[in-house]
Amino acid sequence: MGDVLTLVILALPLAGIWFLLVRPAQRRAREAQALSDTLQLGQEVMTTSGLYGTLVGLDDDVAVLNVAEGVRVRFARKAIAAVLPLGGASDTNSPD
Repeated sequence: MGDVLTLVILALPLAGIWFLLVRPAQRRAREAQALSDTLQLGQEVMTTSGLYGTLVGLDDDVAVLNVAEGVRVRFARKAIAAVLPLGGASDTNSPD
């Protein structure tokens, strides 16, 4: 009986770590992969570093963003953090 109790006492913290740390991390990784898989040219996106741009090129590992007229930058495709709704970031700071 003592061995079973010891095993339960050891298993409880491990289960807690699993539910508090591992599962949420796996969920975020699945969501990031799903976002990366659904990227399409012409979408306005934000990178993990906060750079906004329009997707003008996609490869297996690389996303090319147009961040200003004539300025294109290459990012790792996994660095795309969010797809913005139509009329997203480019309209917020436009000079009148």
